[in-house]
Amino acid sequence: MESPAAYDLSIIDDNWSLFLDRDGVINQRIEGYVSKKEDFTFTENAAASIAAMNDFFFRTFVVTNQQGIAKGIMTTEQLDAVHEHMQQVIHRKGGFIDKIYYSPDLSGTGSFSRKPATGMGLQAKAEFSDIVLNKSVMIGDSLTDMLFARNLGMIAVFVSDDNSLVDADIVVPSLARFWQLLRQAKSI
Repeated sequence: MESPAAYDLSIIDDNWSLFLDRDGVINQRIEGYVSKKEDFTFTENAAASIAAMNDFFFRTFVVTNQQGIAKGIMTTEQLDAVHEHMQQVIHRKGGFIDKIYYSPDLSGTGSFSRKPATGMGLQAKAEFSDIVLNKSVMIGDSLTDMLFARNLGMIAVFVSDDNSLVDADIVVPSLARFWQLLRQAKSI
């Protein structure tokens, strides 16, 4: 169930940045952890949507909690291989990700890099000084993603079929649907 946008999406222009959660937004969630490319399945039209939005947003980032590393379920090299596969598919669709940020830390440790803490967003800002955080959109499928967005002053877009679960500016069933709404708002 979609919610009406609390923001007029027509205000977003090519000075804005896009931040994306990975699991549940770009790829389908699985039982356990995506530790190899064979476990990584894009959500419907996600790669094409990212490619289309690259022409619209100034920068595109992935910010993802990956505690499977701290749990010993996967290595950073395995995660890098998954991300390389993801980027190759997006590239074949004509798109790109400027940078992927991930937190390997366990939930509950108070890690500054783990969402909802702002570490990954502030790291992106430090590395890409042209980012304006309050001219950014965060698309995620969890409460931690929405809190991350709120903590950094971003527009919070929640990917879900239920708009009653979290405080978000916009609720959509998929990344592809957000792109449709943005395209409609901009009459593209």
